[in-house]
Amino acid sequence: MIRNNLIRLFEDAMRMHWELPAMSDFGNPKVYTYGDVAAQVERLHILFEQCGIEKNDKIALIGRNSSNWAMTYVAVLTYGAIVVPILQDFKPGDVTHIINHSESKLLFAGDAI
Repeated sequence: MIRNNLIRLFEDAMRMHWELPAMSDFGNPKVYTYGDVAAQVERLHILFEQCGIEKNDKIALIGRNSSNWAMTYVAVLTYGAIVVPILQDFKPGDVTHIINHSESKLLFAGDAI
């Protein structure tokens, strides 16, 4: 029930504020509107479907705090999958261990990783 309320909250915010700024990255002039965020979330949902991701599958996410990280996080949650967040500061061996033992079916990694 909480999950459904969270998804509804995201959906309502996207519809009500479609043209308004939603996200940006420090030092980067690009601003993502709620509509941009909704479009990216939809693209990721299509990708998850094409990759055979199902509800409650785990998706690992590692990278710096950014708009792309946040949009991916929202996409995973609203798809019904489980986010496995990994800090980018972890040592490579620790990252590998978390990915292997989390049973993640997909991994998103930032450019610096």
